[in-house]
Amino acid sequence: MNAIDLLLAQHREIENLFGQCKKASGEDKLELFHAIADLLVLHTSIEEEHFYPAAATGGIPEAQVREALEEHLLVKRSLADLLAQDAVDAEFDAKLQVLEELVAHHVKEEEDELFPAVESKLSKTRLRELGAALESMTTELEEEEALYERVQDVDELARAAPFSQEEPRPRS
Repeated sequence: MNAIDLLLAQHREIENLFGQCKKASGEDKLELFHAIADLLVLHTSIEEEHFYPAAATGGIPEAQVREALEEHLLVKRSLADLLAQDAVDAEFDAKLQVLEELVAHHVKEEEDELFPAVESKLSKTRLRELGAALESMTTELEEEEALYERVQDVDELARAAPFSQEEPRPRS
């Protein structure tokens, strides 16, 4: 499977889980939210580890990649806020709606702008290789329980370098 097909499938799965979660209540809602959180952490992790660096080195403008990374950070902050809630209540539902809107905005930009740009810049072979790397990391992360716990220290995530950058050259 190529990278974009895999990411699109995950987008649809996330949307489906949000739909189910909005209809659920009590413990069912909380379980569905944790499934959403796990999938969002998995999805953002594989994009940040493999997809965005490939996009950045494949000719996609750095500003476009950085914007996607900043949107990931907003999603993680929203997730951390929701995970800190003690109960599913009206405040939880409002915050969940905001999270869904953040994710929907990010997904639309990726699908309308970033993915077509990446498809035009990277070869089909490279997209398949990238897809294999994404699948491998997905399988590895799916083995972790409570993957969503990775977003607890969002400030540390914000400081983490999303992809390697060249060191600034000294001025002559």
